[in-house]
Amino acid sequence: MIRQWTYPGAQLLHRHPFAAQADDETQGLILGTFPAKQFTDPRQPLRDEDWYYSSAGNRLWELLFYAFAQSYAVNIGKQAKQNLLQQHRLGISDIVEQAYRIRNSNQDNNLHVQAVRCLDELLAQAPQLTRLYLTSKSMYKEFFLPAYFGDGQSLPQQVDTIRVDGSCSAEVYRFSHGHERQMEVVLLPSPARMRAGLEAMKSLYRKVFTGCHSKQSRF
Repeated sequence: MIRQWTYPGAQLLHRHPFAAQADDETQGLILGTFPAKQFTDPRQPLRDEDWYYSSAGNRLWELLFYAFAQSYAVNIGKQAKQNLLQQHRLGISDIVEQAYRIRNSNQDNNLHVQAVRCLDELLAQAPQLTRLYLTSKSMYKEFFLPAYFGDGQSLPQQVDTIRVDGSCSAEVYRFSHGHERQMEVVLLPSPARMRAGLEAMKSLYRKVFTGCHSKQSRF
């Protein structure tokens, strides 16, 4: 179980507004925690272009378009994002389905989780899926493991580190799902905070998603 936080004054249940994108061709799944409050507040209407990682300051889409050497603009539309994922056999989803927000904050550590999305359902939806890309390293211990690995289950084991700079890296873990599917989970630095800097993050995303790295990388 994901740990329970006290939530004084948090009375509004926030709900995930976007369906997971995954199908028979999906081989990798980008997995986040929960969208920002302007998208999960049931009192707020969604715009047609609202989708995963639409918050100002989150640069996931810029990083992904760079990784696959495709042109990017700040106002790029939802359809172009969905097409990029489908073209490269990627899906996208989040762990949390419903949550209260402590102090009305967007921070992950202020989520009082009420329901999570079922990993088994996502894997059944995407029979070729073998790799998960977590968009924050901290969410691995705080959300991913508590949500999907109960007492007595074997935890994922680290098998690799993908590095492009001394301060910019992604860790790769491996685990078995059931008796048939070997899975990897890649822990990426957050595309919102980017402590390592934009150029290092671009190099890392290109190496993680395509096996290459840009000229800016010193790896």
